[in-house]
Amino acid sequence: MSEGAVRDRSCSRQCGARVSLQFGPSRSHLVPTDPAMGMCAFAGQEDGASAPSASSGSGGKAATSKGPRQFQVMRIEENSHKPNEFSRKLLQQIGGVPRLLEMTTCFYTKVMANPHLEPFFASTEVSHHAPRLANWVAEKMGAPEQPWTRERAGRKRNEETLKQQILHPNHKGVLELEDFLVHDRSSAHFAGWHSAKRMGCPMHKVGDHFKLDDSRVWMRLHFWACREVGLFGPSGGERTKLQVDFENFYTRFIGHFVRIYERSAPAFARLECQWSDESTPAGKANLERYCALQRETPDYMEKRLHGMDDVVGLRDPAEARRRVGGIRDDGWPYSDDGLFVPE
Repeated sequence: MSEGAVRDRSCSRQCGARVSLQFGPSRSHLVPTDPAMGMCAFAGQEDGASAPSASSGSGGKAATSKGPRQFQVMRIEENSHKPNEFSRKLLQQIGGVPRLLEMTTCFYTKVMANPHLEPFFASTEVSHHAPRLANWVAEKMGAPEQPWTRERAGRKRNEETLKQQILHPNHKGVLELEDFLVHDRSSAHFAGWHSAKRMGCPMHKVGDHFKLDDSRVWMRLHFWACREVGLFGPSGGERTKLQVDFENFYTRFIGHFVRIYERSAPAFARLECQWSDESTPAGKANLERYCALQRETPDYMEKRLHGMDDVVGLRDPAEARRRVGGIRDDGWPYSDDGLFVPE
């Protein structure tokens, strides 16, 4: 294994060490967070994504707004995702919030090291973002302690403290106005769109909403983090039933919610999941090329070398589909496409 790969894979070990410090035997699985700054898709609102209308796609069962539609891995009711017994059991089996926090910490570590996504964030401190996403995913999967709701209920108290610190500047440390302003998903997205760090960055314009290429890079790094911490397994190698089940669920889960970013993005979720699969020649080459760029070009962040030239800048959904080929309009993630079949 190359030096760069070893360095990159150490992320999962670092994440694990952080989790072990935060969660002792008597600790609650609620992860406390500071108000996050910058882009965080899941910082607020109950759902924010809805299943496509009956006219969307050419295959699979269309979403309806009447009554729940039950899938083994995902439940959609009134066009919104709801937990079911499968997701509740799956959350328990993978290790709950601490395990998700390991993944989200690894994910945001990768995001902050990517020069295309990093400009969306006023703060690049991973601890501002990873716990909130872990809490949110856990609650969506059915965590009975409702960690995201409980954490969000405390944000007003945090905001009031920060407001006083801003009004009375003789406090210690540096605070930015975004500390106070970002308190839910909508305000986090607004902060990301209007981040001053986007000025002068290729393919960025202050005020622009998230585009298809932003969403695809986001999914690539997200699913890669799932693989790196062991929640996903290699498609071409041995993997446990738990890895198969979680990949089946979580890929669909992200496929549902990435619509918040860009409505054409769900169709690319399966493709971006495969991007980091090292058991395939293409996946192995993708990661080797990406890691080599960061390893061999120390100033890649300053030069904005994102390593995603096949995606960044490709924002027209029809053209993106034409270039990659093989994207099926089969109703996924709301139907069984046979790609991820639990053992």
